[in-house]
Amino acid sequence: MEKSSEELDSTSIEKIVMKIIAGHLGLAVSELHPEDHLFNDLGADSLDQKEIIITIEEKFQIRLENEESKGMERIGDIVDIIQKHFQKQKENKSKVKYRSNQNL
Repeated sequence: MEKSSEELDSTSIEKIVMKIIAGHLGLAVSELHPEDHLFNDLGADSLDQKEIIITIEEKFQIRLENEESKGMERIGDIVDIIQKHFQKQKENKSKVKYRSNQNL
């Protein structure tokens, strides 16, 4: 059974992100490290970055803003941004639950 996005920890997110990047760039996952820069270290170009972002949005069911996308240069940056999205989702769900309980 696959974990929901809210249940993923940073290690799980990192593994998924590395698989996505490796697949798009034709690299082995074992060659990748969180500090790797998509352009300088891995040889990605702006089209690769866009394709990676689209795949990440589909896989994690999130929508990344342009400003966030610009900050996605290292694998670790990508993982951090995804985690922030999940944290926001979690906070928003708890607010909705709290509001719905107020109507009782």
